[in-house]
Amino acid sequence: MTGGLLPALLLLLAPLSGEVRARVTTGPEADSNARRDISGEAPRADLLWRSQLWGLLAHQEAGQRVGVEAQLGAKLFQHQRTEDLLVSELRARHETRLLSLLGTFAEVSARDRRQRSGLRTYSTASAEAGLVLGPVWALQFVVGGGPRGFIFWPDNRFHHAGASLSGSALLRFTDAELASASTGLDGRVFPQGYPAVGEDEQGQRTFDKSDRRRDGSAWGELSVESVRALYLRAALRVSGNVSNSRGEAYARARLGLTAGLSLPGGVRLLADTQLQATRWPEGLGLGERLALQESDENQTSASVQVSVPLAGGLWLEGRTAAYTAELSAVRTPFLRFTALLALGYRL
Repeated sequence: MTGGLLPALLLLLAPLSGEVRARVTTGPEADSNARRDISGEAPRADLLWRSQLWGLLAHQEAGQRVGVEAQLGAKLFQHQRTEDLLVSELRARHETRLLSLLGTFAEVSARDRRQRSGLRTYSTASAEAGLVLGPVWALQFVVGGGPRGFIFWPDNRFHHAGASLSGSALLRFTDAELASASTGLDGRVFPQGYPAVGEDEQGQRTFDKSDRRRDGSAWGELSVESVRALYLRAALRVSGNVSNSRGEAYARARLGLTAGLSLPGGVRLLADTQLQATRWPEGLGLGERLALQESDENQTSASVQVSVPLAGGLWLEGRTAAYTAELSAVRTPFLRFTALLALGYRL
């Protein structure tokens, strides 16, 4: 697991790093839908203890920068022990400035999620390399791509491997305001997954055992950001997926709004809203089991967070959030509310 590499990397690379940062947060959390039920059963609420360790090591010299970032998070539930989990992430990035207007980057990353029940246990890995052009006046362009893979441990039908290509343009109006536009393509092959082609007389899906499932997706995003006393960011993302497996195609629009405010005494407020609408032209397919992943990227959500400094690198953090999605095959609404109170320490 990548999480086991975090302490070793910190100890090994710290003497070589010009930049060392780390923080840890821990505290109790309430979850109204601890099992992420979408089957129509009554959600099971529970209390849990959440902890997270984050570290960054970076070194910059002669037009080059190397950085290693790692996270390790854990949840321990009071009653729903099947939901206990450990999540680890690792990312390494190398950037080089070849000329005044031309640079390169290469990045590898991995994420591993282990749940006691095994139901939402998966591993991902990706690599990307590309070019950075600019800034030319106020514009900067980035293009890159590379392979990626996904392993869903409970069901090998969802294992897939593929590659992606993306490009973006960033326009900086001032030191505090910027806008960006980005787009990308992604293709995936499921070595153990067969495409669904229809339904039998009992309404059960039928599969073509002579073929493999193949998906392709595309996305585009526009965003604007202002970094002042009042932080504001708005982003609109449109994406879609096509597949030779019936029920896996969709079209999606997602609008994100984020606002942050610094108050006297170092108190910080952050509010975030993500509004999402998805159309499944052939109905929802087998991918429903993967739709409610831990990072909540497939849900409409709203959250408010407050951070209060205490002494030294200590701070107190409170966060409440609500999530909803129309992802159940029986069209039962998914609802989830969380509330966290944590103590943090930053190096």
